[in-house]
Amino acid sequence: MDFEIAPLFFSSIISAILAFSIAYLMFKSYRVTQREYLLGLPIGFSFLALSLLFFAASVAAPAVKDIVRWLELFSATYGFAFIGGTYFLRRRGTTGPLSSWLFSLAVLGIVIVILVEVVPPIGALPAYSVADQIFRIINLGFLSYIIFSLNQSQRAPHEVNFFVLTGFIFLAFGQYSLLLWSLDQGFWSFVLANLLRLAGLVVILIEAATGSRRG
Repeated sequence: MDFEIAPLFFSSIISAILAFSIAYLMFKSYRVTQREYLLGLPIGFSFLALSLLFFAASVAAPAVKDIVRWLELFSATYGFAFIGGTYFLRRRGTTGPLSSWLFSLAVLGIVIVILVEVVPPIGALPAYSVADQIFRIINLGFLSYIIFSLNQSQRAPHEVNFFVLTGFIFLAFGQYSLLLWSLDQGFWSFVLANLLRLAGLVVILIEAATGSRRG
């Protein structure tokens, strides 16, 4: 593997492992507490992990890059939609994995329709570079809502840990850096995006591990 590509590949693999670990620990917490809304979080993080594996595959195998990079966009946005939908439905008093599945599918369906019917060329998916920017903006919207919900939950004792909120803030800034990178292809914006993503996942993983031990 090319020396310049290797760090990018291993960074994505490490991030995927962290995301899958978070999903596993949150599922353990769900089994202990039986809070239905918690089941949406491991599903969401599993999709985020899949998106990172797709990105790693696009780096390691350029022959399938065109396909897997689209899969990376869809799975990442679906993961953030699932997590955001979990908090949204919880605030509305609607819980359960089925509601989150339907909500997330509806959101992703709307995004695809907008891409095909609104963004040129009409009737087909736009260029990947354009879609990448749109998906990053949408991800920022989901993360902003997640951060808002977590901040509101902090007013209730034992509802959410400050470190979870911090982790999602890191992830949001990571998506913002990726948006900048998609616009200018700057080296440092891409490096910063990867570092922020790793920091966010590590912080959330530490709290998930702590919560799992408490449970």
